[in-house]
Amino acid sequence: MDRRITIGFDLDNTLIEYDEHFYNLAREKGLINEVVDKTKLAVRENLRNRGLDEEFTKLQAEVYGKRIKEVAPKSELLETMRILKDKYYKLIIVSHKTRYPYKGPKYDLHQAAKEWLKLNELYISGENSNLISSVYFEDNKESKIERIKEQRCNIFVDDLIEILDMLPEEITRVHYSVNDYSKWEKGPFIRSWEGFIKLIDDYQ
Repeated sequence: MDRRITIGFDLDNTLIEYDEHFYNLAREKGLINEVVDKTKLAVRENLRNRGLDEEFTKLQAEVYGKRIKEVAPKSELLETMRILKDKYYKLIIVSHKTRYPYKGPKYDLHQAAKEWLKLNELYISGENSNLISSVYFEDNKESKIERIKEQRCNIFVDDLIEILDMLPEEITRVHYSVNDYSKWEKGPFIRSWEGFIKLIDDYQ
């Protein structure tokens, strides 16, 4: 039985940072102007406020699908994963991601994400040398929570407080927030992968 400490990670907007790509693609398609902030949230709110929710859904499908390879890993992410593996932590990904988008072209979002992980040397199916041990895609939030519990995650990192709130208290829940603040009050939060090693080591 594998008795290593298991750290689980969300994927979208946690391990993969999309903000600049949402902005660039929305500008490319003429959906927004240059005054909109270069974040996914700002793009979404701008489009929704103008009744263009469907355009945002299509935009999301394209960014998460065929354009995902353009997204570079976040600063220090790969080095952090290497250090964690060297310290003998078990690293897994549990993502709430449907296989196909709700709107727009029928991209295989699971395959696109796996190709991104392979491209960035995080995970290749069947390889023992992976930094990430396992990758799970779940169709809804409830099944994501069940998978996290089934995999006996000791620690889980997510950008959504909603998900962290659904997890049992015995799991150390870490909020990933790109802002200088976090509304998460039931555990630690991080703004970048720098310092994450110390936070995790302090867990022990």
